[in-house]
Amino acid sequence: MNDSQYQHWWELHLRTCRNEPLSDAERSAYESGLREMHDEEELAGDLSSLQEVREAVATLDAKCNELLERRGELKADVARLEAGLSDEERRRLGIQD
Repeated sequence: MNDSQYQHWWELHLRTCRNEPLSDAERSAYESGLREMHDEEELAGDLSSLQEVREAVATLDAKCNELLERRGELKADVARLEAGLSDEERRRLGIQD
């Protein structure tokens, strides 16, 4: 579909979206253009980019799991250290029970 054809199709598309009536010829042209664009569309595309994204997600998932584990360790350390504080030390540090 060239630019001129696409512009015409786009006008028909907007009218369709607005629920404006199309003549039989316009409806046919609209549906034909829609099929053409769907046929031209490459849904699979370049699968290497998909693989890269999947690998990035896997890397981030692993990092997230490491950080969550480290967070748990640090929270346990904080709880252990806070347990050894006197009431006065807890008050000065603003630690609430």
